[in-house]
Amino acid sequence: SIVVLLSQQGFLSQSAGVAMVLGANIGTTGTALLSSIGKQTESVRVAVCYFVLKAFGVVAIAPFVSWFVYLIYALQGTAFVDPKSKAERAEHVPGIITFSHSLFNVALALIFLPFTSRVAKVVEFLVPSDPTLGSCSSIGGAAMVVDTSSSGTASSKMTTKGIMLQPPRKKD
Repeated sequence: SIVVLLSQQGFLSQSAGVAMVLGANIGTTGTALLSSIGKQTESVRVAVCYFVLKAFGVVAIAPFVSWFVYLIYALQGTAFVDPKSKAERAEHVPGIITFSHSLFNVALALIFLPFTSRVAKVVEFLVPSDPTLGSCSSIGGAAMVVDTSSSGTASSKMTTKGIMLQPPRKKD
């Protein structure tokens, strides 16, 4: 990643590199959120859950980035090094960054594993489904609804907070 390349050149401190990795973890959720637009409710829920977990993890650890760096050194079994020069940063920071990325994601998965049913309820609250409308996908209160119930032909409608918006009909 670009963060590792910057650190290999000595441009990033340990804390800055770890903070950028944490930001990249949230940034990667954007791809899932964008790809879920217009998909079924379950697909949107997976993307929203991915975002919620990553965002929660980053918010929880962000105030403790310096301590997180110390933890990484402790887990690696090496003495803490505070690189001052560009050459020292180029030597030490890339390893800290790659390890922090792995540690963050594994720890996040292990921490949330016992709470999967509670997280699922939160995500179901954030992305509700309405069985009377057919397949429904929503993000942020807006939903694309595909209704195939009565005539057998698919028609799409946009809803926003319970207000049904239909596309204009063509005049015959």
